[in-house]
Amino acid sequence: GKLEKAWENTEGKVLIYEGKLIYTPFFSLSNGNTRDGREVLGKKYPYLKIKDCPLDIEVPEQLQTKTLEQEAAQVPIEVLELDTAGYVLKVRIGEEVVNAEEFRKNYNLPSSCFSIHEYEGKIRITTRGVGHGIGLSQNTANKMAESGKSATEILEYFYEGCELNEIVDIVNK
Repeated sequence: GKLEKAWENTEGKVLIYEGKLIYTPFFSLSNGNTRDGREVLGKKYPYLKIKDCPLDIEVPEQLQTKTLEQEAAQVPIEVLELDTAGYVLKVRIGEEVVNAEEFRKNYNLPSSCFSIHEYEGKIRITTRGVGHGIGLSQNTANKMAESGKSATEILEYFYEGCELNEIVDIVNK
């Protein structure tokens, strides 16, 4: 199947950027774009750039809503900061400021791209995408493969400026 083909096309190969192995995060489904790695991770990841994933927004699970049981008046929750791709970076819960990924895990949200609204006295959270949004969107990668793109082309799209090299070549250097 698909997995076997992907394995065969990339077996013995690694992605490198400027001679170094790279960090290759991936996730299920974006909000329509991937995120900038430097902006989110606070380190230099120049190969993790914002990439368009327009087909991701056509997937039904891309947009989900969750209503919290607590009353909105009990502990106010608000989004404080977004990144360039529209994902949340920081959230205020009462007086406490938390990282969006921590908030996402605590409230079991499908994505860290979300908006918070009061609805009928409760807190409603609308999410876009599934996952953290950094690196490769599995949905878009699958659609690219279906349209005839090679594993190398897909990896070079999501990890810009990187090269797929034989691990043997790197070990021998």
